Amino acid sequence: QVMRLLFNSVGLKGWGDLPLEYLAFKKPDLIITGFYDHKSTKVDNWTFARHGFLVELLKTTPTINLPGSLLSCNGLFLGIAVQKITEALSLMVIEEAK
Repeated sequence: QVMRLLFNSVGLKGWGDLPLEYLAFKKPDLIITGFYDHKSTKVDNWTFARHGFLVELLKTTPTINLPGSLLSCNGLFLGIAVQKITEALSLMVIEEAK
């Protein structure tokens, strides 16, 4: 629901890329990535994941990296993604409390 509201606020419907400009003006508190990490997947040289702004944002913002395979389509494995996000958030809270 949160992503739907976010995408609607920038005029996106369905699958799409979140504009980097949006991230520049509204820095997120947390980033969840889902890059395709399989060796046979070709990396697009034009992907915005290589953009200097995004690279720096990923270094300076709490980030949870998920395998892209968990986010590619609706399926039971989305439960695994939720579990991984929950575990990572719990670790972040513990680290912040130290």
